[in-house]
Parts: sequence; C-alpha cells; structure tokens
Amino acid sequence: DTEVKTNFIEVLDCSTVTNYPYLETFDEWAVSSPEMSCTADGTVSMDDCWINASGDDIDWDILTGNTASGLTGPDEDHTGGGKYIYTESSSCFNSTGYVISPVFNLSSLTNPELSFWYHMYGAETGTLSLQISTNGGNSWSSDLWSMTGDQGNQWAEAVVSLAAYNNETNVQFRITGLTGPNWHSDMAIDDFSVSGGGSGTPPTANAGEDQTICESSTCQLDGSAYNNSDIEWSTSGDGTFSDINDPDAIYTPGSQDITNGSVTITLSAFPIPPASSTATDEMILTIQQEPVANAGPDEETCEGVAFSVSGASASNYSTLLWTENGTGSLTGASTLTPTYTPGTGETGQVTLTLTAQGLADCAETTSAMTLDVISGPTANAGSDGVTCEDFSYTVNDASASNYSSVLWTENGSGYLLNAGTLSPTYVPGNGETGSVTLTLTANSQGSCSDATSDMQLEIFPAPTAYAGADDVSCASVSYTVSGATETNGSSLLWTTDGSGSLVNETTLTPTYTPGSGETGDVTLTLTVNGQGTCTDAVSSKVVEFFAEPTAYAGTDAETCEGNSYTVTDASAGNYSSFTWMEDGAGYLTNATTLTPTYIPGSGETGIVTLTLTAQGQANCSDAVDNVQIEIFAEPYADAGPDEMTCSETSFTITGASASDFSTLNWTENGTGYLQDANTLNPTYIPGTDEEGFVTLTLTAQGHADCGDATSTMQLEIIGGATAYAGSDAYTCEDASYTITDATASNYSSILWTTNGQGTLTDETTLTPTYTPAQGETGIVTLIMTVQSEGGGMCGSAGSSMTLEIIPEPAAYAGGDDMSCQNDPYTISGASASDNSTVLWTENGNGVLQDETTLTPTYIPATDEVGTITLTLTVTSGNGGFCGNAVSTMDLEIIPGATAYAGSDDVICEEESYTISDATASENSTILWTTNGSGTLSDA
Repeated sequence: DTEVKTNFIEVLDCSTVTNYPYLETFDEWAVSSPEMSCTADGTVSMDDCWINASGDDIDWDILTGNTASGLTGPDEDHTGGGKYIYTESSSCFNSTGYVISPVFNLSSLTNPELSFWYHMYGAETGTLSLQISTNGGNSWSSDLWSMTGDQGNQWAEAVVSLAAYNNETNVQFRITGLTGPNWHSDMAIDDFSVSGGGSGTPPTANAGEDQTICESSTCQLDGSAYNNSDIEWSTSGDGTFSDINDPDAIYTPGSQDITNGSVTITLSAFPIPPASSTATDEMILTIQQEPVANAGPDEETCEGVAFSVSGASASNYSTLLWTENGTGSLTGASTLTPTYTPGTGETGQVTLTLTAQGLADCAETTSAMTLDVISGPTANAGSDGVTCEDFSYTVNDASASNYSSVLWTENGSGYLLNAGTLSPTYVPGNGETGSVTLTLTANSQGSCSDATSDMQLEIFPAPTAYAGADDVSCASVSYTVSGATETNGSSLLWTTDGSGSLVNETTLTPTYTPGSGETGDVTLTLTVNGQGTCTDAVSSKVVEFFAEPTAYAGTDAETCEGNSYTVTDASAGNYSSFTWMEDGAGYLTNATTLTPTYIPGSGETGIVTLTLTAQGQANCSDAVDNVQIEIFAEPYADAGPDEMTCSETSFTITGASASDFSTLNWTENGTGYLQDANTLNPTYIPGTDEEGFVTLTLTAQGHADCGDATSTMQLEIIGGATAYAGSDAYTCEDASYTITDATASNYSSILWTTNGQGTLTDETTLTPTYTPAQGETGIVTLIMTVQSEGGGMCGSAGSSMTLEIIPEPAAYAGGDDMSCQNDPYTISGASASDNSTVLWTENGNGVLQDETTLTPTYIPATDEVGTITLTLTVTSGNGGFCGNAVSTMDLEIIPGATAYAGSDDVICEEESYTISDATASENSTILWTTNGSGTLSDA
C-alpha cells in the first residue's frame, strides 16, 4: 500500500508596510493554547508577517483572558475581550524570547513614532526591551526602550520616537522578553502601532437616541464612531445583536430585558494608536409589554339596577375603553370598573367589550363579557334614624316593589314588632345603646335575588357633665378650665355669669378672660347636649378672681455727688408685702416704707437703680418697678486759649473742653453773634467791619442741684483786604482800555497782571491801562491782587475782569461780472470775516434773494440790461461795536443776440447764390454753415 501525506503551507503577502497608521491588535490571531510551562523555541506560529525568532530560548504565546499562573500576567487584553502576546515563564526561568515585526518603510513619515502597551506584573518579573534593524535582521541596534521589574497589575503605554529612522525603507522591530528567576514573571504586549507621531486623536462614540419598542419588536440601532479602529456593542441585559461590530446592528430583547422593562446598550469605540483611550456611549432601550385585557366573567343584574364590573383586569395599556350593545349607558368607561345602567325597561343580554390600547407601538387587544339583565324586586329600608336609650322606634319611610313578601331583621339586643310590614317598631334591649342595623328583605317573585336594604338606628345613651372643682385665679390672667369631663354628648357649651368673655367654649378646656377690673366669684356652667332625643346634662364651677398687685417706684431723679436722695412719690396696691433693693455703692434707710432714702457711697457717681417689689395675692405675679437715681459730679469748663481772626471771617473755637455738665452755653460781648453756642466748638461771626477784642464766655451748667462752671477766652479781630477788579468790558482791535470802576480796601499794596499779549501801565493803581498787542483780539483776563494790612496776616484778596478785544470786520463782494438778460445771477466769490451779520443791497430794478448770505442771487427785472452795483455790508461782532465793512461789485447785464437767415429761395443748378436779406443784433460774431456739398464764402 502507498501512503500519501500532504503538507499545507500558508503563503503570506509580507510586502513592506507603507500605509499608516499601522496597528496590530493581535485580536484576529489564533490562540496558541499555552500550558503552565514555557513554550519551546519554534513551536508557536504567528500571523500578519510577525514571527517568533529562532535560535532563542522560548517562543511568545498568543492568549485571550488571564494567564495560567496566579499573581502574574494580565487578566485580559489592553482594551478588554481581545488577544495579546506574552512570555510564559513557568519552568523557563531567566530565558529569552524574540518576536520580530514585519518590514516597515518609514520614508513617508516626517516624524515617525512607535507605541505599544505592555503588562509586567509579578514579584520576579524580568526585562522587556525593544531593538531595531535596518538591514533585514542581519544586525540589531542597542535597546531603543527597556523596562525591568514589577510594574503592577496594569497595562502601560510605551511611546518611542523613530525620528532618527525617518528616511529608512527597510526597518524591522524586535521585542525581547527575558524572564525572571521564578514563575512570577509573565510579560505581555498588545496594540502595537507605528504612525506619523503625536499622541493621536482619541475616538468618539455615539450610541444614538434612547428608544422605546414593544416586547415583540426588535430595535434598529443607529450608532456612529469616529477616529476608531473598531466598534463593539454590549448590553446590560440578555438580548442579542445581529452583529456586535455593526453600528446599525439589530438588537433583539431577551426575556429578562422584557421582564425588567428596559436595558442599557453601550457602544464602545476603540482607539487608533497612538491614541489610547476607548470611547463609550449609552442609550436606554425601553421595552413595552403587549397589552392584556380580561373583561371578567359573565354576570347578571336585575332590570333597572346598575351593574358595576368588578372582575375585569388589564395591564400594559395606555388607555381603556368599554363599549356596549344595549339600550342603556356606561359610566366610568375608561376604567376597569365601569357601571352599566340598563335602559328603561331593558332586559336580556348586553355585551360589554373592554379594549386596552397598547403602549408605544404595541397593538390594542379586546375582551368581552355578557351581562344578563333580568327583572327583580326592590327594597328601600328608609332613612337612618335615632332614638334615646329605653325609647322604641317605628320605621315610617320604607318601601319595596316586585316582591312576594317582606321581612325585617335586626342585629340588636332588642326585638321587632310588625316585622312582616313596611312599618315595623324596634324595642331596644334593657340599657342598649349604639348602632342597630334594621334590614328589610324583599323576597323575589322570580329568578332575581332577593332585594335587601338597611337602615341604621342609632340609640344614644344619656349625657353626663362635670364642670370641675372650684378654683382661684388672678384677674389679669385668662383662666383655662382643666378638670371638666363629659360623656355621651352630641355637643357642649360653656356659659358664664361674669362680665368677661369665653373662648373655646365648645370644648372641655374653655378659657375665661375676666372683664375690665373684674374681681370676685364668677360661675362657669357646662351644658352637655344629649344625642337624638336625650335631654341635656348641666354642671357648674366657681372661680374667684384676685386683682394684680401694683407697684410704682416713683419718677427718675437726679442728685449731686455727696447728697442723699429720699423717694417721695412711690406707691403700691393689692399686695401682701413689699421690699426695696438698690444696686449702688451706698445703702438704703427706711427700706420697708414707701419713702426710703438712698445714701450714696463715698465719691459715687452714675446711675443707681432702686427696685420696688410688691408681692401678689393668691397666684398673682409680683409687681416690680424701678426708679433711676443719677448722681452727677460737679461740672468743669475751659474756654481754651486766646486767639486771633480776620474781620469778616468767622472763627470756630477748637480748644475748649468741659465735663459733667447738663448743657453748655457761650456768650460774647462783641457786635457779631455766635453759632452752635451750645457746643464745645461754637463759631463767632464778627459784626460788619468789627475789629478789636471780643470776650467769649463758656458756661457749663451742672446736673441736678450741682452749680455752674465758667471760663473765658479773648478773640482779637483784625481787618482783611477786599478787591473788586471792575465789570467785564469790550474794546476794539488796537484800542487801549483803562479800568475806571475797580475798588479795594484794607490793603497795603495792589498789583495787576494779565494773560494777554499786550502791556499794562499803572498796574499798581486802581486805574491801570491795557494796550493790546498789534493785531491782538479775543478774551484777555485782567487780575487785581491786593495784600492785606498787618503784614498780610489776613492774606490777600483777588478779583478779575475780562476784556474782549473785538476785531474789525472785513468784506469782499467779489470781482465784477457779466450776466445775460433775464438770467438770474448768483454771487460765488464773496467773502467776509470777523462779522456778526451780512446784508446785500442793489441799485437795479430786480430783486435779491438770500441777501443775508455770501451767495445771494440777483433776479433781473424783465428785459433789464446795463450795469447793476451789488453792495455787501458786514457788521462787526458784539452788535457792531467796532463798526461795519462795505464792498461792492458791478454786474453788467448784456442783451441776448438775435439772428434771421432771410427768406427761403431757389436757384438754378451750377448757379452761385448770395444771401441779401439776413439780419443780426447784439452779436459779437457771425458764422454760416451748410449741409450741402458746395462751399460757402464770406461765411
């Protein structure tokens, strides 16, 4: 026999990588099923042109989930749910494994960068490192990156710049894993990326809007994501997706989803390295169950008797609606307990149909029940009644119909008389009270149930009343009853024979407020009204009211230091006893009388309070009143040092002081007067032109019976300078101006100054002269400064006046001009300056328009010709203070030209023609033209 054996070789396209960003997640690779021992070299095949290098100690494994050994290795891949490659260190300690990448052409990247995620967890973790080759793996660089030892149970990102290799076209990377000295040394790699550099743009995810569906429906999802390597749907429930990686997947709810009523659906967007964060978004899917309706069992009712559905049920609905096919009517048709009222005389079967509308897009459902309407008896036991204990009661308003017989029954301890009629009598049992039900049964004549009706007979016990024990109270305090009781009453009411008022008089705790000044005995009466026909119960109590004590300690008083004070106007009333107390440093004599005397302590001043307490009678509060005795020290006054001031200048005292006074008062012996004369800072206003010495006297009045204190100071008043520069004035350009109305007084010197360009003469007198500079105009200020007498102690005085220098006006009417007969003429070349008004006049027969402007218009008279003079007059500023300016221009009005070419005429061919009757006037030139092909001479 011949045995044929076939080996299959997978041929991979391992062309150089040129498209970026490049990402290897290892998620599509086959798991290598590692055991709890290292994988021998040459055992594990890889995908996507990655290889386990030969000639090393161990191979790298491919895995999903956690590694086999505890306390080392990851629990899942970097993004969760995918795969990764790792070194299994069990039984292979201090062993090296190489994994080599495909070939990369980096020449298209301006700033190439490599990133990957690594996991190094375990007490004996070894070393991970990265090398690069640019010659097809013939040689490898030193470490571009390395990490040694336990980095914790977490994934971390490594980012390596490849800027030094950005022109290389044959680049491979080698990841070297060196295990540690024991099995806690599993190391892993995931999400290997090569890109143009930078941190990368993180992905975004949008799970779409929240939705609501019916339990029998599926949900069309509408997700989207950007900047992502992949997407994945997940659910918090037990439903399924048509494709978890399709953004428009269809979700089918599971049974638990339907039971819960909603489920959270999450869309995850995974990053494109070097971006590292996964984006997630959630939408809530609400699952509405199908409506359920049950109209209940078939029923029957008697003719004319409304029937309320009681056995219906429904769930998962938005609205309910009952319909019927009878002649009657439905109420409560949108509830589960509608009432059908048969039509007049209606009997037979009526179908009641319940329709439950579904929620969301769920369809409606219906259920029906049959109501059989039959004729039957009626019974009405009449209205409820009341009676009192030991009194019988006869029913007098009962009725029944469609019955064969009637029978009354009762649930009391008494008995019925005439129980087979519609007017029975109930005789209560001995001492019976409370509610007794009398039931009327109308026995049916046919298949209808008997009709029954109840009435309640309330048998009331006799009432009792107790107003409580007699009591006492204070007349100023409202009194509230606290010990009253009552039983078996329908209501209660308190009344009184006093002059006061009652509140809460319908309760067992009324409050009595005595009338104004009311004292003595007051009777409070409690009346408890019986229920039904029971008689009332009455009880009374007496309350004795006492007046409040009064105390008046007298009016507040004052005394001087060292003087005793006796109270003379104190009073008290309605007291059992009284006492005096004080809070001072002294003591009281006669303290058990209404006229005690307070002896102040040595040097004692200030307020002492004397307190009178009158103890009340019975439960009345004590009456307390205070009187204030203020003990004052002798007053002190100091008017301050002597001072000086200027005449016409007020002077305020600032150095005075005083203490222990009741009031202050200043007086003076001058011709002026004082302001704020009752303060320590009065102001003296000197009289007109007052000078010399004035005595100011301060008097401090003592408190109570203390004497006054006085003090004086001398105020010397010195005259001050005054200045008036005169009133404002005008002058014309180049004209001097002499001030004639300036005045001054109390001065030692005068000096005039100016802000003008001209010069001042006699500037130290009251009549200076200002001569303007050549061409100077405008406002000039002349300032007079005078120094006071007495060495200038009272300062200087100043005053100013303004001198307006008005320029002379100028006028130019413009150059002479010409205009045609009957044409308006507007002047355009006129000008004026330093003027306040403009006015044009003319000597022609026509009229001027806009004659107050610089552009007037002359309207010639009809056929007016010849020379017209137009005169411009401008007035200087300040109402013509500096005169007028006049200018003229001549306007020559020229007549218009006339032309007559002569009468029409005829000539022979080749014959010349001379015009002989043409005329023209008012013309300067003549020119003939023709439209013929001949020539003109003398044209």
